[in-house]
Amino acid sequence: MKNIAIDIRYLEKDRTGIAVGLKAILLQLDRLRPDYCFHLLCRQPEQSEFAGSDYFRLNRFDAEIFSAKEQILLPLLLKKHKIDLLYEHQFIVPFLKTCRIVTYLHDFIPLLFPGYYSRLKEFYYLYMNRLAVKRSDVLLVNSENTRKDLIKLFKPEQPVIVNHYAHSPEKLEMIDNGILSSLDLIKNGYYLFVSSLKSHKNHPFLIESFLKSNLTDKLVIVGRKNADCTASDPRLIFTDFISDSELNSLYRNSLALAVPTLYEGFGIFVLEAQFLGCPVITSNLSSLPEVAGAGAILVNPRSREELIHAMGKVKNEECRAELIRKGLENLTRFSWDRHLKTLLGVFEKLLED
Repeated sequence: MKNIAIDIRYLEKDRTGIAVGLKAILLQLDRLRPDYCFHLLCRQPEQSEFAGSDYFRLNRFDAEIFSAKEQILLPLLLKKHKIDLLYEHQFIVPFLKTCRIVTYLHDFIPLLFPGYYSRLKEFYYLYMNRLAVKRSDVLLVNSENTRKDLIKLFKPEQPVIVNHYAHSPEKLEMIDNGILSSLDLIKNGYYLFVSSLKSHKNHPFLIESFLKSNLTDKLVIVGRKNADCTASDPRLIFTDFISDSELNSLYRNSLALAVPTLYEGFGIFVLEAQFLGCPVITSNLSSLPEVAGAGAILVNPRSREELIHAMGKVKNEECRAELIRKGLENLTRFSWDRHLKTLLGVFEKLLED
C-alpha cells in the first residue's frame, strides 16, 4: 500500500480558509477511505481531532510553520515513514525532495499587493512559492484566476489543475439565532461583511461608503475593530469572535452579504451565503465572478456609487428572491466530493508512474 503524507499543522492555527479546506478534505477521505495509507503530520498528535481515527496514522512534526526546523525535520519524517507522496495544502515544501509532491496554492496576495508583509516576509513568501513550483510534480489551485496568476508570476512547467473549494453543509446547518438579540438586530435589518480585516478586503471603503449613504439599516462586520476602522456610528457593529452557528444565523437573517474585496483566491464566503439564502454583493475582480456565477450582484470595488446602488437594490423583495434562487443554483457547481475525486486522481496518476 502506498504511503501519502499530509501536513495538517494548519488545523492547529486559527480558522483560516486554508484550515477549513484542509479539514473538509480529511473528513471526505475518512468517509470514503481510499486504499492508501495516510500519514497526518502534526505538532501534537495526541491533541489532534483525528487522534482517535482508525484510518489515519498521526506522526509528530514538531516544527513551527515557515521555520528552519521544518526544513530539517520534514525530509527525515518522509524517509522514516517511507512516504511515496507528500500533499501540501500550502506552499511549504522541503528543500530536499525525497518523494513525489503535490502542492495546493490558494493565492498570491503578498506578491500582488506590495506592503502586505514586511520586506523580509515578502522575500520569504516569494522564495517559498518559487520552491513549491520547482519541487512539486503537480500544482493544484483553487480557481482559474489563481491559475492565471500562477502562470504569469512563475511560469511553471508542470501541470496546473484547477480544483475548486466547496461549501460544507454540515457546518452551515448549525444555527444560533441568539446572536440577533445580543447585537440588537432584526431579520433583514442589516448588511453583513464576512472576511478577515486585511487591507485587500477593502472594508474601510465599504464602511465609509455605507456611512455616507442614506441607508438606515445596520452594517455588521464579523471581526474585531482594528486601526483601519476608526468610524464610530450606531449603525456600525463589530462582532469580535463568534461561533460558526452564530455566523450562520447572521448570514441567514441579513439583507445581503456585502464584500467588495479587491482580490480573492477563491472566496468561500460567497458559497456560504448562497447556501444560507443570503443575497450576495461582491467584487467584479479576481476570482469572484468565477465563484459567484449568476448568484450575486457584482460591483466595481472602487465605485461608491455602484456599491451603494447594489445595497439599495437588495431591499427589493423580488430582487432578493431572484438572487437567492440563482445562488442556490450556482452551488451545484461545487462539492467536496468533486474536489476529492480530482485530488485522488492526481495521486493515482503520480503513484502509478
